[in-house]
Amino acid sequence: MMKKKILISCSLFFLFFGVKIYRVFSAINLEIYENYNSAILDKINTFRENPLKYAEVLGISVDKLKEVWGESGLDYLKSGFFQVSLNNTLVLTARKHLQDVMESKSISHLYLNGYTAERMSIEYGYNALLVSESIVGVGFENYISPEKALEIMLNSLIRDALLKESKEGAPMVFAIYQDLGMAFGGTTIEIEGKKYNIYILCLEYGLPRNTPYDVLVGKVFLTSSSHSENLLASGLRDVTLRIYNEDFQQVCKKITFTDGTFFVKNPPRDQYVYIKLNVPYGSKNPLWGKFIKNDLKRFDLPYPKKWITNNEPY
Repeated sequence: MMKKKILISCSLFFLFFGVKIYRVFSAINLEIYENYNSAILDKINTFRENPLKYAEVLGISVDKLKEVWGESGLDYLKSGFFQVSLNNTLVLTARKHLQDVMESKSISHLYLNGYTAERMSIEYGYNALLVSESIVGVGFENYISPEKALEIMLNSLIRDALLKESKEGAPMVFAIYQDLGMAFGGTTIEIEGKKYNIYILCLEYGLPRNTPYDVLVGKVFLTSSSHSENLLASGLRDVTLRIYNEDFQQVCKKITFTDGTFFVKNPPRDQYVYIKLNVPYGSKNPLWGKFIKNDLKRFDLPYPKKWITNNEPY
């Protein structure tokens, strides 16, 4: 379990992100605070409007951001991101996941039925091109208000996104998401015989298929996953993708986010498009792939299946 220990007002608490904690707690009652949905939406949109300004509030310097993102990445942050709108279907999706967390006594990116947030959102009726999820929780030995807990969790996700510390913050800085659903709840839990007050926040970010702009999105993931529902968990970060048109001219270069996602605005619409993929922690040789795209908007890239290791596209 990813855990941080911090002292606030002499009250010890731990912060954890969306990873399995293997049934180590027992929950008493879950209360869902729907009246905070607008505040969550406003805070996320405030960050997305001006990420650099928010970084300054959190004490993250421009030099640190440049170290993490590079010069081009810093320009990306400077440009700001699309504002997201409250989507009731994604709210239902998030609420279901929060309830599953309490029922399963564990925090995971899979629902009890084995679905990812994306597949569950589709089941509920969302016309998903891409859906990504963030889960964060915070526990306290003593009582703390929902407002304070929410501030801690959202600031932690934003810091995580800006510093690329884990996959949980990635949707915060994925510029083209349009929709957002959330579920924020609190309960009392018992861990190793000790009681804590705990709050959990589930966020579902969505990009619908009827997006008004031309875009290609996808994920790079490990093919060692035994089931397609594990794509989110196995997403590969910091993978460099270079996209070429059918005349083999490079059109753009992208680096995957910490959850393995990527997007390309106005991609080439040739019949054949080539992708060159470099994994910084895998083979030293680039991997090439070719696909027929035309009007395709979603293309997931399994690594290394369906790729060949040489210097020429097949």
